Amino acid sequence: MYKITFIFLLILFKLTCSFAQITNLKYRVIYKDKEVGTLLATKQISDSIIFYQNKTEIDTRVITKINLEYKYDVIFENGLLNKSNVQIELNGKSRKNSKTILEKNKYRYYEDEKLSLLISENINYTAAMLILEEPIGIQNVYSEENGTFHGLKKIEEHIYEKRGEKNRINTYIYKN
Repeated sequence: MYKITFIFLLILFKLTCSFAQITNLKYRVIYKDKEVGTLLATKQISDSIIFYQNKTEIDTRVITKINLEYKYDVIFENGLLNKSNVQIELNGKSRKNSKTILEKNKYRYYEDEKLSLLISENINYTAAMLILEEPIGIQNVYSEENGTFHGLKKIEEHIYEKRGEKNRINTYIYKN
């Protein structure tokens, strides 16, 4: 009887320890002092694999009605990007469908299922991670959406600026 109980407890311990660690964050999207949507961010860790998912839904009116949805699914394995998938819809129509896949030590960036770029440098930090993790010591951020690297600059403690497409600057502030 003790042997069966011990085996049962051992199996239960193994199952409990193998469950993924999950972080969920929810942000309000604000435009001109008005809440126009939400951003849901998830980080799930299981052994050497980390899965990030960001989903943004914006519903507002600027001259015309805007319904915008962003969905990022990003997988890291052993500290390197393994695969990412980005889908963006505007008013129900696809605006962007891109993916990055690591194959034979090179990244292949696809836009609308067509190979667009080959990237040979390692990718260890991406835009999806900015939502969940302060980029301490990071100077370049890979954009899963466009297949490009954006410069990242620390402005002061816990405040960073990312310079992206068309020289646009996004500011990231980390508290708690």
